[in-house]
Parts: sequence; structure tokens; C-alpha cells
Amino acid sequence: MPYGEKWRQHRRLFQEGLRNFAEGSEDHRIELEKAHELLVNLLKDPNNFRAHIRTWAAATIIGIMYGHDVAPNNDYFVDLAEKAVGTLLTWAATSATLVNVFPFMRYLPAWFPGCGFQNIVRERRGWVNDMVNKPYSIMVDNMVWFKKSAKHKPSVLAKSLDRHRADGGGDEQELMIKQTVSALSTFFMAMASHPHVQKKAQKQIDELITGGDRFPTWEDRPRLQYVEAVMRETFRWGGPVAPLGFFHSTLSDDMIDGYFVPKGQ
Repeated sequence: MPYGEKWRQHRRLFQEGLRNFAEGSEDHRIELEKAHELLVNLLKDPNNFRAHIRTWAAATIIGIMYGHDVAPNNDYFVDLAEKAVGTLLTWAATSATLVNVFPFMRYLPAWFPGCGFQNIVRERRGWVNDMVNKPYSIMVDNMVWFKKSAKHKPSVLAKSLDRHRADGGGDEQELMIKQTVSALSTFFMAMASHPHVQKKAQKQIDELITGGDRFPTWEDRPRLQYVEAVMRETFRWGGPVAPLGFFHSTLSDDMIDGYFVPKGQ
């Protein structure tokens, strides 16, 4: 996305969401609640730890972002997110990345050597779109009913929609909200792709909290510089532009290590 008013609107909305997340006591409550649920599940059934961790990670972010309580098993949104992330990782591991170097490949038939990525896109595009659109659509459709019932739960999405609709925001603002929320998923893919970074961040947390008798709190943040840098980099890497952060492009012609990179590549 080129710099301009639209880019600034995305950035402003993204920062607003992160600030509300950092300051909101409701978000902290959800984090602690889901962490405690994880510990109980690990104690009851340690052999199924992968499923417990999967549910915990999804329940925390989906609860904060959308106000949705994740089911312990076979939750629709968790399964959908895993399919979408798996699709993007598969895509990145194939020759799909070549199309960013040779844009003309998108116009070649799928049977042409190196163009197999088109089959992946055709088959699985719906999973990625649904990962962004369906939680958003359900929240919007049910927001009025939720607010009139005892089941209403605050969420980043609901707060952002209320604020921007009150300010006269339309479809453009709602699109930015969807993209901003989905950008947080970048962190999980980044840690899976760079386990050495994850280990270093975990080491810093372990060194700060000796004995393991408590969870990190927001008061620990100034002493977790590496963890802070990891979070900032993953958001910069993915950004609020597209789900899981697609490839960036140059704003103007450039030379990198002797190679000419044209604008838009």
C-alpha cells in the first residue's frame, strides 16, 4: 500500500487497537482466564498437550478480538484459522513466491512449469477469506442482540466498530478494522517460522521471572526489551494490510546489492 491518507488511516486504526489492548483490564482478565484454563487442562490430560496449547492460543486472541468463547474441541473458527495458516505456509513453500519476481507468471496456465501455485490459490482462497470475513460478519450481525442481552462481552472489534460508526465511518473503516484484527495472527506464524527468536524471547521472560511463581505482567514490560522488539517487528512485518501480511513492494525504482528492483515489485 503506498503512503497517503488511506495508509495513515490504517496505521491510526491499528495503533488505536493496540493501545486499547494494552490498557484494557478486560483484555487482561481474558488473558489470565485462558492461561489458567490451559494449566488446568494440562494437569488433567498432559498427554494431549498440543490440543490444549492450540485451544489456549486461539481462545485468547479470538476472545479479545471478537468476544467469542472458543469451544474446547472442534471449534469452527480455530479449525478455519489453522486451515488458512496451513494454506499460506504451503503457498510460501512452493513456487508461488516466484510470481513476485516474475509477475507475468500469473497469466500462464496452471499446467505450465512453476505455475502450480495457481491450483493452490484456486482451491484454498476461500479458507483465507473466511478466516478474515466470517468472525467479523458474525460479530457485526449479532452486535445489537449481544448488547441487549446478558451475554454481551467487550471486544476490540466491537469497540472499534462503535467508535468509527459514531464518527460517521463507513465500509472503508470497517474494512480497515477487519484487516487490523487479522494482522495480530502474524505473530503466531512468525514464531513458527523463527523458533530461535521464540527461544530467545522465552529465555528473557524466564530470567526475569525466576522461580516461575507468577505470570508476566504489564509492569514487567520495560524490562522485556527483546520481547517488545519481537512484537514490534512482527506487527511491522505483517502490518494491518492483509491477513498474515502478504509480500511488500517498493515505492520507487531501487538498487539493492547491484540488482535493479522496479517500482511495485
